[in-house]
Amino acid sequence: MILEVGVVALVIGWLTTLAAIGYEGRLEYLPTALTLLAGSMASFLLRPTHYQVALHVLIATVLCAITCLKWFVADSLAQYYFPVAIVISSLLVPIWHHHH
Repeated sequence: MILEVGVVALVIGWLTTLAAIGYEGRLEYLPTALTLLAGSMASFLLRPTHYQVALHVLIATVLCAITCLKWFVADSLAQYYFPVAIVISSLLVPIWHHHH
């Protein structure tokens, strides 16, 4: 499950980057995109050796991306995305308990 969530975060980060720098893009989306890209890559790199840290990085990435989106794009609906972070964390935390 951690791999799938990481891939989704990477894809959303990539699409957000394209939207930020594209034709008439909004550069205020760039911090959110960079947060998603960096966090998902860090989670991929940490996963083989530090599984628990990779889970925490991925959960923190989702929370930070939502926070960045609301902070830099005040008119966004980002506050409604926080339940997504709760669902993702509840899906990932049981995995950690079974992994050890």
